[in-house]
Amino acid sequence: MAIASGTPLSTDFCGDFRSTNRLLIVDGAEFPERFLWLYSENDSLCSLPFSRTNFDAFSFARGLGTMIELTRAAGLNGHFIINDLHLWQSAMDKFIAWHL
Repeated sequence: MAIASGTPLSTDFCGDFRSTNRLLIVDGAEFPERFLWLYSENDSLCSLPFSRTNFDAFSFARGLGTMIELTRAAGLNGHFIINDLHLWQSAMDKFIAWHL
């Protein structure tokens, strides 16, 4: 299972997204299975520090999971790591195999 916890560029769009994200993430930590968090540098919508903070909140709430930080080629928007299968396929294959 992969999850995302991005944020809009402007907080005016949805108010205090940080506290909302934390509440959702802490609630998600109650799920008894592992999560795989895949994030990349240079994401135009969700910075790595923001994602790490969310993962830390998830882990602190006893959520089970692994966060993997990826780097796309120079100049590419990290939000689109889906386009770089070679960056995350191995991690996803291991994650799926662990659940089978």
